[in-house]
Amino acid sequence: MFVYSDEKIQFHHSIDLQPLNVADNLAASHAHNRNEIFYFISGRASYLVEGSVYKLIPGSILIIRSGEMHKIVIEEDLPYERMALHFDSDIMNLLDKNGILSEPFINRPLGVENFYSSNDIRIGHIYECLKSIDSSPEDDEMRRIAITSNLFTILYEIKLAFDERRNKKTINKPVQSLTGEIIAYINANLSSDLSLDMLSEKFFISKNHLNRIFKIATGVTVWEYVKLKRLIMARNSILAGSSAITACQSSGFNDYSAFYRAYKERFGVSPKNNQK
Repeated sequence: MFVYSDEKIQFHHSIDLQPLNVADNLAASHAHNRNEIFYFISGRASYLVEGSVYKLIPGSILIIRSGEMHKIVIEEDLPYERMALHFDSDIMNLLDKNGILSEPFINRPLGVENFYSSNDIRIGHIYECLKSIDSSPEDDEMRRIAITSNLFTILYEIKLAFDERRNKKTINKPVQSLTGEIIAYINANLSSDLSLDMLSEKFFISKNHLNRIFKIATGVTVWEYVKLKRLIMARNSILAGSSAITACQSSGFNDYSAFYRAYKERFGVSPKNNQK
C-alpha cells in the first residue's frame, strides 16, 4: 500500500485481498473535508453518494466534493483495489484563480454526475498520472511534487469531460426520488428545524418509514446525516473566521455543549482550537 498525506493533499493506493463480505460494511457513510478523486481498479462494488447508487467498473472514476456523503458497498468477496486522491480546494488557487477546474465538483447537485467511465473521459491518461504518483521516489518532497503536478492534469481531463457532457447535452437528470428531495431540502435548510417530526409532516411520510428509506439510500439515519452536515457547515464557518459560538448557532445547533462534544468527536479538536 502506498500512502502520502500532508495538510493539503493525500494519496493512497490500497488493496484488500479479503474485503468484508456483502453483509458487512467496509466503511460507514462519511464525508471528507477535502475533494476526492477515486479510481476503481478491481473488485465488485457500488458507491452510494448522497442517495445515488453508482455501479463501479474497473477503470471508472468517481469525483466527490468536500462534504458530499458517500459509502462503498462491496458486492462480492473479491480483492478490492483502488487509488484515491484527496485535496483541499485552495491548493489550486495559485494556478486556477477563477476556479475553472473546480466546476465538475461544485457546479452540480449533490450525488449527481459523480461517475465517469472510459466512455466519458480519457481514463488511460488519468491512470498514467496515477501510476506516476504511485511510482514516485520514496521522498516526501518528491512525492508531494508528483501528486500536485499530476493532480492538475487529472483535473483538466475531468473538466474536459464535464464540459463535453454539457455540450452534447448527454446528462439526463433522473426524476428526483423522495429521498433525493429530502436530501436536497436538508442541505438547503441546515440552520432550520430539521426534526424527524417536521420532515415526516412536510413530506407526508411516517417517521419510521422516513428513517428506513433514508438509511437504505445513504447508509445513515436522518439525524446522523443532519448532524454531520451541520458539523461540516460549522467547521467551514470557523475556518472562515467565525467564533465557535456563532458557528454553533448559525449551523442549527441549539445546545453548545452537545455541539462541542460532537465537533470534537468528529474532527479530533475542539471548535475553539480550530479557530484561526
